Amino acid sequence: MKPLKKLPIIFSDVNGVLIRGLGPIPGSDRALSFIRQPLKDIIPDFEYHNPEFQLPFVVISNAGGKVEGRKADQYNTVMQLTGKKRLKAENMVLNFSPLRPMI
Repeated sequence: MKPLKKLPIIFSDVNGVLIRGLGPIPGSDRALSFIRQPLKDIIPDFEYHNPEFQLPFVVISNAGGKVEGRKADQYNTVMQLTGKKRLKAENMVLNFSPLRPMI
């Protein structure tokens, strides 16, 4: 297999797409767990300098009330993401995130 020259960046809304109410939409937890695994596990012949590299994934939400890291923790709990599959603050873009430098 040829090395990939470009990788996609996946942006996803969370409310109504991955989570509805207090739980995951059926199948979304498995889908998110799949794309959060190391790229070498998704594309075994992928040639990259870091075998643990993950597809860039960004969660977009207009839900506020928590800073990005705490919101990531909340989604990790709902989606049962553990270990390297967990979302981090840098995976989150919330309604106030673009304003953070001004706060």
